[in-house]
Amino acid sequence: MNFLAHLALSSPYEQLMLGNFLGDLVSNQELRNLHPAVAEGVRMHRQIDWFTDQHAATHSSIVRLRPAHGKYAPVVVDIFYDYLLSHAWQQWYAQPLDEFHDYAYEVLLGQLALVPPRLHPQLEAMVADRWLRHYTTIQGIEHTFSRLQKLVSKPTMIEGVGESLRENQAQLMQDFAVFYPAIRAFTQEKYLSLQNGNSG
Repeated sequence: MNFLAHLALSSPYEQLMLGNFLGDLVSNQELRNLHPAVAEGVRMHRQIDWFTDQHAATHSSIVRLRPAHGKYAPVVVDIFYDYLLSHAWQQWYAQPLDEFHDYAYEVLLGQLALVPPRLHPQLEAMVADRWLRHYTTIQGIEHTFSRLQKLVSKPTMIEGVGESLRENQAQLMQDFAVFYPAIRAFTQEKYLSLQNGNSG
């Protein structure tokens, strides 16, 4: 799962949302210095990633994309799932997607003081770019991967993502329709555990 799903799955718990957003960005040293509720959000992010990685539907999606994208197929699936969530949003949430985008930006910027200072420019730039909108179109997905290509060792392996999404969208949506109710149930159980004073 990528940023949109992590934010949605932890809403409306705003410090958990911030931690879920930060999950891949903070070091373990920084985690120890975070506000406890934000740190819990980071841990929840990592639990969501674990659940996603071991789920059969996610594995099916990865297998579909591995011929085109090799070792990066799991990364491609993570970002494609945000696109699929954007297009299935009304099945899961009453709040319109555009309103949720604005709410998420407010949550993140409103808690900037709880974010490690080195990440402030990145967070502010992402919000200024309204980056969540990139997950709503194939062109936006291609834009996301064009930036990612600059960071990976084999950039050619994530070329053609737009075509991969077009060719596989129906089957990926079937996988996602199985997976998303399961991850929502998993996170709801985590919330109940937190409310009962047990974060384990």
